[in-house]
Amino acid sequence: VYSSLMIYDTSELNMYLVDFGAELLQNYESAPQVGNSIINGEDEKLENLAKMLFSEMNKRKKIFSSFNGNYDDYIRSSGEKIPNIIVVINAIDALNELYPDYLETITPIIREGTKYGINFVITATSQTSVKYRISQSCKQTICLQMKNESDYKDILGKTNGIIPSAFVGRGLVKLDHVVEFQTAIIDKENAYLKVKELIASLNEKGINRAREIPVMPEKVKISLFSQKYLGIDTVPIGLTKETLNAQLYDFKKNVVNLISSSDMDNISKFVNNFINTLASNTTFNTMCIDASNYFEKFDHNVTYVNNSFNEFINSLSSYDKKLQDILISNNMNIKSLSEIKNNLAVFAAHTNLDSAEGGVNDVLAQKLGLIDVKTFDDELSLGRIGYLPNKMST
Repeated sequence: VYSSLMIYDTSELNMYLVDFGAELLQNYESAPQVGNSIINGEDEKLENLAKMLFSEMNKRKKIFSSFNGNYDDYIRSSGEKIPNIIVVINAIDALNELYPDYLETITPIIREGTKYGINFVITATSQTSVKYRISQSCKQTICLQMKNESDYKDILGKTNGIIPSAFVGRGLVKLDHVVEFQTAIIDKENAYLKVKELIASLNEKGINRAREIPVMPEKVKISLFSQKYLGIDTVPIGLTKETLNAQLYDFKKNVVNLISSSDMDNISKFVNNFINTLASNTTFNTMCIDASNYFEKFDHNVTYVNNSFNEFINSLSSYDKKLQDILISNNMNIKSLSEIKNNLAVFAAHTNLDSAEGGVNDVLAQKLGLIDVKTFDDELSLGRIGYLPNKMST
């Protein structure tokens, strides 16, 4: 990893370090060429790495289709640059023990990825630690110090009796034939400081950063959608868990939009954040009607109306006379506003619309002809109860 960072910049190399060993590879995470490091317990990041690699491989298949379908010919003939991706899996035996299904998931990438510039460097304590289908995809095998002399022959084939000398970093590799080599070693006593110095010098050069593995942020901020949130037809609702793509809603399509939840706390959190989202866009006007005194304290930068539903209808004249006229002429039916839906969208928490004075429940009670109508004796005043004017026949 150290040598690769010294030689290649981000336009040539992106690295992803999966470390289930001593977890020392985390020291490289702040290097610009390193997208992320992953250790035991970071399940979402591990899962999303596989998704990202599959997506990238499929993307490259299409791009390279006119260049014999491989990375080398594309780089050689197109004049364009696409970084080589290297995924380092340290201690694959530990990864397999903790996440046995994961290796099955990424095996197709290990098998096909090389021709698309996606390569894997895998370390293991023994040959049997690596599944057969994966080992068959490894075009190059390197042996450092092994426990038994027979291990070198089992892994590399015919060795002509060569075994590595008993020095740190000595090993065997098979080229045209098996040869002994010496690994380049960072200053043993000051390795950590040397890594920090290298990364600091790379960051000072202003090298672009490698693509990070997408993960669901702890807090989804409106800034994530700044380039997509253009108006009332592209209001961000959140991110999908599977793809982490932005979910945008077109409020021009529907005049009335109800939000329901079995938990009022969920509605409260959503409504507060949703109003903040609407307030952050100045391409349309936002009004909040709090007919049931939902907000104890309203501190959003939008027009706020806190009175009965009927009083709100009357107050619309100061906001838009056309809205008031349409509602009055259609017996206060909100759906009648579809006549001007290109300029209006109504968002309502389901229970608030029901319980509001003059809201859905009051309208239904009026349509049924109930008399002596009262609210249910509960904290939210959700329902209405009354008497029919005449007895019903059985």
